[in-house]
Amino acid sequence: MRRNKRGLNRQQIWLAVAVFSVVMVPVGVFLGGLLLAGPYEGKSGVLGLIAGIYADALTGHPSALILLFSPLLLLLVWQLAIMAYRTISSKQRLHGAAASTQGQ
Repeated sequence: MRRNKRGLNRQQIWLAVAVFSVVMVPVGVFLGGLLLAGPYEGKSGVLGLIAGIYADALTGHPSALILLFSPLLLLLVWQLAIMAYRTISSKQRLHGAAASTQGQ
């Protein structure tokens, strides 16, 4: 298994991002709402908001699941874009090398 400079493998990195997103996104939502819309008016302040988001996620509401896992989804899209770029650039290099040898 490949490890990065700190000795972490890919599964550990994905798990860390998943845990971070599930824990920190509700806090970020609360702080963003506080700055943009004013104080949260629900029960129990930030804990009530976090409990509501987790309750919705546990019952399978897509919006809560997307919200909680949005950093993970962004990382996945980024990884797929990098893989696509590498695949396209390697095929272009191979095609360019094949074309240059045919021209000689």
